[in-house]
This record gives sequence, C-alpha cells and structure tokens, in this order.
Amino acid sequence: MGESRKKDLLSFLSGWKKFIEEPVEDIPHDFVFDSFECETADFEALFISRVESIAQDENEWERVFKNPSINHKLIAENMRERDTCLKNSKIPSNVLAEFVEFGLDWEIDAKWVNDVFFLLPEDSRDRVISLCYLQFLRENITTKQREKMVMCFGDSFSLPIVEKSIHRAICVELAASNNSAAVQWLDRQSWPLDDWSQKELRAFKSSIDSSHGEYKKLPGIVAKRLSKLTEFFERKKED
Repeated sequence: MGESRKKDLLSFLSGWKKFIEEPVEDIPHDFVFDSFECETADFEALFISRVESIAQDENEWERVFKNPSINHKLIAENMRERDTCLKNSKIPSNVLAEFVEFGLDWEIDAKWVNDVFFLLPEDSRDRVISLCYLQFLRENITTKQREKMVMCFGDSFSLPIVEKSIHRAICVELAASNNSAAVQWLDRQSWPLDDWSQKELRAFKSSIDSSHGEYKKLPGIVAKRLSKLTEFFERKKED
C-alpha cells in the first residue's frame, strides 16, 4: 500500500482510536510504525499517552524498562526525535538512577536506555550523568559495566579526571576493550598525560596497541594517539 493510501486509511480509522484498549506491546507493530511514519496525529498522541501512563506506575515502568517490546522502543524513539519529554519523569528518572547504580548487568538494549534518557527533562538527565561520573571510577565496577555505561550514556558524559593511579589503571583496562563503542568513546577523551608515570604510559600504549582489532578500525585517530604517547616517552628520556 502506498504512503498516500496509508495516510488516508489511518485518517479514516482515527475516529476509532478510543476502542484500542490493548496494552502497547499487543498492538500490531506495523500499525504503530505506520502511524508514526504517516504522522497520524491522533494515533501518535494515543501511543505517547500510553507511555506517559506507564511512566506513572512504578511497577509497570520497571517491568517495561527491563523488558521493552518493539512498540515501546519505537514510541520512545519517535518521542525523542520530536524532542518530547515525559510529563511525569520522576519514576523513569528513579529507575534510570537505579540502573546506573545497581543494574549495569541487566540485559537491556543500550539504545532503548539512551532513548529513555533523552525523554527526561534536563535536570533529571543531569542527575543520571552525575551518577555516571561517580560510578565510572569506582574500583568495584567491572570493565563490562563501564562499557555498558558508555554505550548507554557516552554521548552525554566525558571521562572523569583521572588523578589517582587506580583511575589510570581503569582507563588502561578499558583501552583494551573489544567493545567498539567504548573504544571510540575512550579515544575521544582529553588525556592529561603529563602526570602519568613511564610505567602507566607504557601500559596504556600497550593496551591501545593491542591486537584485539577495534583500534585498527580507527587508524587515523589511533596513529595520532600513539604518536602523542611516543612524544611523551622521548621527552621523559630527555628529562
């Protein structure tokens, strides 16, 4: 069916929207997709209102957040594209905070988490990012958990200042990651390498020069980073 006919049909059906009582996950996905693609305002408003309603129920939101249907993901993605924030963001904000503090091992799609994050107002997003900064350099967080944090929120937070040796060791470990999103995020950070010891620099160079292959996908950036490290080694020798 052509787009014009889809629009006409959806427009004709919009008067029946009050009879759609199924949960979001049980509505045919093609119908939800076409409603957003054809910008059928009545159905768009209906689906968004359903998500708004879920966001007011703590148990229901936590259930959906941990196991979203393809329809929930589609609605959240379209809300984000339209810069539509949740009107009632307290519960989603609390669940995201719980995710950062205790749920980085949950099997949740990172894009879904990121879309939900951008449905929050700015002050709620700031709260989540503040928790990311606190969590990222904690010693009891695993590399896999840091990777998950970067995949979910990496476009909204940068590397915290790495002042202590343990923090530098964390960065060295992440640099050897097989996770391309984590590798690319790490390589975009600003590195105050002047304060690093020879041992720390060599460990870092060894990590990003490892054979796991992810950095080989970014040859220009990596070459620049390795060149910078080499300069540091040369300066250290001169000193």
